[in-house]
Amino acid sequence: MSHRIVPARALTRADLRSPQLPLAYSLLALALALACAWPLAAAAQSSTRDPVDLDRLQIEAHRGAATEGSDSYTADVARSSTKLELSLRETPQSVVVVTRQQIVDRNLQSLQDVTDTVAGFNSPTWDTERTYITARGFEVDYYRIDGIPTDYTGDVQQNMAIYDRVEIIRGANGLTTGAGSPAASIDLVRKHADSDVFTGRVDLSAGRWDRYRGTVDLQSPLNAAGNVRGRVVASDEDKQSFRDYYSKQSSLFYGIVDADFSDATRGYIGVNKQRNDGRGTTWGGVPAYFSDGSRTDFARSDSFTPRWARGVADTTNAFAGLTHRFDNGAQLHVEYSHQRFEADWKSVLFGYFDYPDRETGLGLSNTFGGRYPAITAQNSLDAYLSVPLTWWGRNHELVAGATWMNRNVRSWSNGPQPPQVLTAESVYAWTGSMAQPQWTPLVKGEERDVRQVAAYAAGRFSLTDALTAIVGARVTDWKNTDQLVPANTYERRGRTTPYAGLILDVDDHHSLYASYTGIFKPQNNRDRSGRYLAPLEGNSYEVGAKGEYLGGQLNAALALFRIEQDNLAVNDPGQLVPGTTNQAFLAAKGTVSQGVEFQLDGQLSEQWRIAFGFAQFDANDASGVDVNPTSPRREATLFASWQTGPWRVGGGLSWQSAIHELMSGPQGTTQRLTQGSVVLANAMARYDISQAWSAQLNVRNLFDRKYYANIVYQSQLIYGDPRDVELTLSWKF
Repeated sequence: MSHRIVPARALTRADLRSPQLPLAYSLLALALALACAWPLAAAAQSSTRDPVDLDRLQIEAHRGAATEGSDSYTADVARSSTKLELSLRETPQSVVVVTRQQIVDRNLQSLQDVTDTVAGFNSPTWDTERTYITARGFEVDYYRIDGIPTDYTGDVQQNMAIYDRVEIIRGANGLTTGAGSPAASIDLVRKHADSDVFTGRVDLSAGRWDRYRGTVDLQSPLNAAGNVRGRVVASDEDKQSFRDYYSKQSSLFYGIVDADFSDATRGYIGVNKQRNDGRGTTWGGVPAYFSDGSRTDFARSDSFTPRWARGVADTTNAFAGLTHRFDNGAQLHVEYSHQRFEADWKSVLFGYFDYPDRETGLGLSNTFGGRYPAITAQNSLDAYLSVPLTWWGRNHELVAGATWMNRNVRSWSNGPQPPQVLTAESVYAWTGSMAQPQWTPLVKGEERDVRQVAAYAAGRFSLTDALTAIVGARVTDWKNTDQLVPANTYERRGRTTPYAGLILDVDDHHSLYASYTGIFKPQNNRDRSGRYLAPLEGNSYEVGAKGEYLGGQLNAALALFRIEQDNLAVNDPGQLVPGTTNQAFLAAKGTVSQGVEFQLDGQLSEQWRIAFGFAQFDANDASGVDVNPTSPRREATLFASWQTGPWRVGGGLSWQSAIHELMSGPQGTTQRLTQGSVVLANAMARYDISQAWSAQLNVRNLFDRKYYANIVYQSQLIYGDPRDVELTLSWKF
């Protein structure tokens, strides 16, 4: 897990103004906005016109896995594992699909909210702005948007309003992601404009701590034939917090145009922009110990940060895609994506290996403080061809493709002018009124270019009526060019990542599977000498059983896994990368994670829906020491809803086992700090006032459990959120 001291991402604009949309984006936004007026004009033009009889083959084929409007907690198919169109039972890996209906019912607003509902996934925070995700004991350091990989920076906090579903592949998935995490693959699948009539939804929400949010989702045909359609989603949120001095404003715009050029060809182009602006942001948590070595017990509202601390993150993603189906059933898909992430963080880290006096509350001082701007820009292109084949009287499928990615990362930092230690207030009388110091000029701390070029192929082969094999491989060229320290430039060429799986259909509802995946992942972490760690390499094995019931409305899966890898980045205690304030790492050899997972998702009856999961693993290095002990080794999640007439009521429980960390106490002592097992309860109720109007209430942490959500920097604690209540009024038309 990457324990970074400096906030990892930031924006260079000193005034923190919202970046302006380029002209092309503005024109697209205008076109989509005009789409909202189209139905009025169309109605006046021809109210008696015959209904448009379009061939919907391509729309349905392209959107076959879409979950919006299905009222389901499971999905029919998923391409994330191999880019072959497979049902969940046909995929020889553990797959979880969090559908649009789950997102709505459970009021999941961010990617972290989504992953927290999946057993075996943990999404703790470093502070108010940054999170990270772990699975099977390892950090998930990237995710995908419509199949395009991107770094997981932790402070983007993707807004779920624009996504149809989230497909999660547990374990390594190097075939389609290349140099990716052995923990899991997370694919966010966007909403598209699939309606040939004007339709929309408006949600107005109010929650605890003065949280207010409005979301508008509109889609419409853009021409009389209905073969060109537009969709726009806009959201704005303003909230205070249970933490003192903290507030946040967030905004989102998403627009997409889908076009059916013919019965066989479909294309789309779109853009989304997201901005998060946090005030009174924290850096880390609260001290775990007083200077006499006794434990602290602060209120969850305590926040030892200056009021002027601020974290701004702006994300822009422009994308386009084209799909063509040939007469023989083959399908070509091409996707391009441009992503740009800018942020600016200014704050002070108090309580990093220093401790307040129990009596006076004094004693905290800043270890690090300053502004930390950074910009990441990425261009990606992915193209693949899937071909159905009939050999020896049996149906098979082949897929082959190539991907190109270029990412540029730049970051800067500064410090107080003149250099000084900023003395903190007493933790018992904290007001956050410390004056903001003058800052030194920004100094570039990082500039590097990452390039990946890869080719991949996979095939699904029907060996018998009951036995199917899936085999594939990916060949990757990777280069990381360090512009500031050329000696740190490194590359790997022709690295092959194999994939193989077998699926045995026991009967019409059950199957057994086994799979193997190679692991190859270059790393951005550096050691105490400033050199990048060698690539993470290893193997992932999985066997399991799957069941499909009620015509595919209910899916169950049981998996056993083992992951073996070398060069896993682990903290080098007390060491920093030279010339930076970044944590230095060691490359651990012989790391093994193994465990079991169970998942049950879908519809039990017309009234009942369920999402249940259990996961257990052990992760140790070659000497038997726990790897990432702040990741709970056992987790269970349950959510069920019941529909009766206009009412839907639901509730859930999440349980995780104890976590621990070796903490740095006063006078250089090392102490083991443990957070015991935690059970949290959630509840929801929705009433359909009419066909158009509904009201929904969501409650998280129903019994207001006080607990530590994370242990950071070997000296600080992050409290979990108290009970949270939110009411949403929705209008659909």
